[in-house]
Amino acid sequence: PTVPHSPDVADAMTKPCLQTPDGDFSTTNNPNGVAEPTDWCVEGMTTPDADGNCDCMAYRETIKTRAAGSVANEDLGSIWVDDAIGAVYKALERTGQLSETFI
Repeated sequence: PTVPHSPDVADAMTKPCLQTPDGDFSTTNNPNGVAEPTDWCVEGMTTPDADGNCDCMAYRETIKTRAAGSVANEDLGSIWVDDAIGAVYKALERTGQLSETFI
């Protein structure tokens, strides 16, 4: 998980989750060439729907809510970075690697 650097954070929050300045990840990193909706689940940064597919747009709405209406890059970006660090921490904890990680 990472915060976008460009375009600005508010603009990046409106883009499809798998499309980045570095490319469209909906068709990469998958043996059949198409990303499955469950391939990009990040605990704390995506919201699974009833079928287990992950939705980052619902998560992004929580950033706007927690920014209390601010659209400043500093406000939105700091929340997104904090969440990203939390997601990495949770992944390390879940996979048993936290005790072997220097933070």
